[in-house]
Amino acid sequence: MTFRPEISLGDIIAAAGFFVAAIGLFLTLCQLRRDSKRKRAEFIVSVFNQYVTDSDTCEMFYLLEYDKFQYGPEFHGSKQERHLDRLLSYFEMIATLYDMGVVTRKDLELTRYQFVRVYKNQAVQSYFEFLDKLPGSLGVSGGTFHRFRKVAELLDHDPNA
Repeated sequence: MTFRPEISLGDIIAAAGFFVAAIGLFLTLCQLRRDSKRKRAEFIVSVFNQYVTDSDTCEMFYLLEYDKFQYGPEFHGSKQERHLDRLLSYFEMIATLYDMGVVTRKDLELTRYQFVRVYKNQAVQSYFEFLDKLPGSLGVSGGTFHRFRKVAELLDHDPNA
């Protein structure tokens, strides 16, 4: 067996084909990453738009925003309870997308202010205290908006903020 240091036309064509395929693969990867980022943003914006276009939840957010919402015994069973639950449910959906890995921590920047503002409201915290007692007394789990609370806490204490 002898080794001849020569390059044939076939070798050049094969190398060029490999190079073109590698560039194509790289460009496809870049496009997939860009599409993935866009799709994640669309998820958040879609859920967020539902909240923004819902006049009842918007009204509830502004009551919370300006500390005009009061939590007390008359709250339970009221329209305000349904409106707050719906607002928290929208945020719970976004937090669930985060828990599932569909959206990233960076994607949540779109909703940081709203999450933290609602979460830190003292009346909402009182409502959470009430909700935390329900699963044990009813024997049913859920309904405490735990994903929203976890993500809001993360957003509130994020050192990269």
